[in-house]
Amino acid sequence: MKAPAGDRRARLRAMLADLKTPGALESVDGSLHQADSGAVTATEAIDELLSAQIPLRNNRRLEAALLSLRLPAVETLDQFDFSFQPSIKREQIKSLHEPGFLERAENVILLGPPGVGKTHFAISLTIAAAEPGRKRLYYGTLAALIESLTKAKAAGNLPRRLRALTHPDLLVVDEIGYLPISQDGSSPITVSPACSSQAWARSTTATCLESGGTDAGNVLPSGRPLPGRRHDRRDSGDGDHHGPASREAVGKRAEALQSTPA
Repeated sequence: MKAPAGDRRARLRAMLADLKTPGALESVDGSLHQADSGAVTATEAIDELLSAQIPLRNNRRLEAALLSLRLPAVETLDQFDFSFQPSIKREQIKSLHEPGFLERAENVILLGPPGVGKTHFAISLTIAAAEPGRKRLYYGTLAALIESLTKAKAAGNLPRRLRALTHPDLLVVDEIGYLPISQDGSSPITVSPACSSQAWARSTTATCLESGGTDAGNVLPSGRPLPGRRHDRRDSGDGDHHGPASREAVGKRAEALQSTPA
């Protein structure tokens, strides 16, 4: 004997709630009503049910990723005013936001004075990498990176911290040359050249280098350039940002990104 339709609906709602699928739970009654009335087939009803859940899941995943990255702002490529910097090649910058750039594990240096778009591009590149669900991402200023390495060294955890930085899909280091770095402060970067070389060999690395500021050649004690297989230079710049973006700003932007048609 079949269970009454009302009981089956209640069971479905309970299962969807247990699976923590609020998008599907919200649309299940409408989808079942259309299927019962013959307006859609069972396959179409299931498709509609899953389509209501997946964007919500992706939005939450992206929001969590952006919050964990502690970006100073939530800025995407479509928000950048290229008319403000007409010398920047739009197609060249767009190519950095395509999946192939990360898949090839290429590197890029964004070079320019403060206030012309470097940080904006670094953030938008990080967001573009997070959208498909990539989790191994790192974004931070050089000062913040050195501070974390210095703390790890003091705690005896420097090798583990360095290993964690050798496996990201994307490693973004902002504000190189923006502030002077002491010899003691920069020493953790050169403690393990092997780890640094592994990071540049396996990952896409984006560095924002300030022109006209602190001598970037003195950032590392040896004065040697950052190790790498390939470096592409893009002349651009950035605005000033302080502190991570708010949860509300991240949530709104993540929702907007997921609702934007490809």
